[in-house]
Amino acid sequence: MDIVSLIVQALGGALGGNVVGQLSRTLSAGPLGNTVLGAIGGVIGTYILPHLGMPAQAIDMGAIDWGQLIGQFAGGAGFGAIVSGVVSALRNAATQGADRPPPGGAPPPGSTPP
Repeated sequence: MDIVSLIVQALGGALGGNVVGQLSRTLSAGPLGNTVLGAIGGVIGTYILPHLGMPAQAIDMGAIDWGQLIGQFAGGAGFGAIVSGVVSALRNAATQGADRPPPGGAPPPGSTPP
């Protein structure tokens, strides 16, 4: 794995994470969160994509293979979108349940009883 492949997939992942955040506000972790989560997803894709049959390196003996480079960018964008969307959805689900009282329990602090 070379550094160019990692950078390309991280950039693709950052783009994918931000696209998901813009398309669905419920799957958004904010601009910085989408960028970081997407980049992490893109780098994780660097290790998963070769096992799915995609080439692992975009540079071979000093020559750039643009097809592989574009494929890695697209793969990074896909994995970045998935990771950003899943983490944001889990975070939103966890925070939505925080304001509900537990079953049979007392109401949350600061609320008035019925």
